[in-house]
Amino acid sequence: MGARVGAMLLLSAALLVAPAPAQEANFDCANATAEQEMNRCAGLDYEAADRELNKVWSVAIGSMRGLDAGQPEGAAGAAEALLAAQRAWLTFRDHQSLAEGFEAHLGSLEPFIVSTCLGRVTRARTEELKALSRAY
Repeated sequence: MGARVGAMLLLSAALLVAPAPAQEANFDCANATAEQEMNRCAGLDYEAADRELNKVWSVAIGSMRGLDAGQPEGAAGAAEALLAAQRAWLTFRDHQSLAEGFEAHLGSLEPFIVSTCLGRVTRARTEELKALSRAY
């Protein structure tokens, strides 16, 4: 099951981030109407969300390490807990997006649905990590 999920996500990602033909390289995502453009824009949106998540992750894990540093010996574990949560979240993100994609399974709309979900779920997780970082 895990290998299938990974292969499907890699295929979806490859379809979404494949270079656009030269004549489409400068399309406007805010006004995209063609399916290929919409798929590409959804992929670009997810990539941007993922870059932001990675920046915020660095701050959040740093906050947890700082919290651990202030604990008595043997009482630390905030960074470890956050790392475990993030790993679980990655599995959730991937499976949730694949599940939503089944609405159009094997259809040309599936990559758009999967990427849209990936972006939405990633932005939500970014906000959770921001809130966690501010708490400490």
